Amino acid sequence: MPRKRPELNGREKSILRYIEKQIMNVGYPPSVREIGKAVRTKFNSNSTRLFSKIRR
Repeated sequence: MPRKRPELNGREKSILRYIEKQIMNVGYPPSVREIGKAVRTKFNSNSTRLFSKIRR
């Protein structure tokens, strides 16, 4: 039985849109630091945590 994907909240959806946009514009995904700057997160650990949930 396939595993159910967790529902993304608004901030996670905005990160996903940002990553998709960056890939389309420059051809590669942004760094964790760039993601944090785009969503105004002060700590890379917060960006990493949000990103890891999106990857699941």
